[in-house]
Order: sequence, then C-alpha cells, then structure tokens
Amino acid sequence: MGACCSCCCRKSKEEEEDRKFKKGGDNDLSNGPVTKRSCTDLWCLIVLLAAWVAYVVVTMAGLQDGVPSKLYLPRDYSGAYCNLEENWNSGPNLKGFEFLSYTMNATATTDLIVKQLLCSSAVSDFFSTSYGSSSTEYNEYLCACCLTPCARCEGSFDVGGDLTSGDLESTVTSKLADLKGSTNPSSLFSGGGANGDIFTDMWSQATKY
Repeated sequence: MGACCSCCCRKSKEEEEDRKFKKGGDNDLSNGPVTKRSCTDLWCLIVLLAAWVAYVVVTMAGLQDGVPSKLYLPRDYSGAYCNLEENWNSGPNLKGFEFLSYTMNATATTDLIVKQLLCSSAVSDFFSTSYGSSSTEYNEYLCACCLTPCARCEGSFDVGGDLTSGDLESTVTSKLADLKGSTNPSSLFSGGGANGDIFTDMWSQATKY
C-alpha cells in the first residue's frame, strides 16, 4: 500500500516537472507562446477604420449644424441657454446675459402679472420721479421692460394692457385671487375672468418648456 502511494507521488512530481516552462523543453516560451506568429482577423481593422470615419463624419455634421457652446453654457428655468442669441423653440435672445438670475420667484404662471405690474405706467411714473427721467437707472428700467428701443428688445411686451395708479391695485388683486381660487376657481379658465384667456389654452403650451 505504501509502495503504491510512493509510486503515485513520484509520478505526479514527474508530470509537474514536465509541465514547467523550460528553455529547450516541451514548454519552451523563450521565443513567445507561438513560434510562428502573424496578424489574424485583418477584416476587423477595416471595420475599425470604417467606424472611425463614421465618427468623424457625425462630428463634422454636428459642428456644422449644431452649437458646441451648448455643451457648457448654463441654462435658465425654461431651458434657454445663457449668452446665446438663438435658443431652441423660438426662445428668448439671451446674448450678453452670461449669468441669468431671477431675484423674484415668478414662474410662467405669474409671469404676465409681474410684467404688467412692473412695466406699467404707474411704476414707470414712480421710477421717473424717484430717479429722474434722464438717469441711467430709469433708462435701464425702460430697456428691461422694452418700453424704449434697445439692443436686448425685439418688440414690446404683451402684458394684457397698461395699469395706472387708479386701477393697479384692483387689477393685480383680482388676478391673484383667480390664481388662488379664493372667489370662483372656474373663473381662472374662463375668458371672462380677471386673467382673460391666458389659461384657457394652457394645453396648447404644454410643450413650451
């Protein structure tokens, strides 16, 4: 029993010695794993070159018709790119506005109400009296509201009419009351409500932003 075990152990050691990588032996790797080596699957190189050409063509087409600066320019809440003249979906001209900041938390829902208030005759008269009609601050205000021709404006704002000091409070209060539903919630979606037909066609603007 012991002799048989001894022979088996000796045979395993001999097989292990034969499997070792030795120069001049059966497992000689001094010249590499394959003595005669050559390129295989050359057709893969053709496919790789074709893929590179396709990548270059797609990149050049993107540079020609696209705007690479969109990859790094910041965007506002509506998706418009800052400091870009032509925005998607006929968006605003933000050329020169490198960092766009909204100090008022006014969404598109109250955008027209805020513009109608701030760009009204009542507010304009107040600023004119406070700063002077020829002051830099007042002229910047007129430009921001597109009340005077300037580079950043492409036309006047359509805010639903002007407001004077006599009807400013009542008009804004009634419009905000419709938004809060404090009187009659259905009037918000009625053309005869304080907000007019702004919300009657809301579904047609579902893809605006």
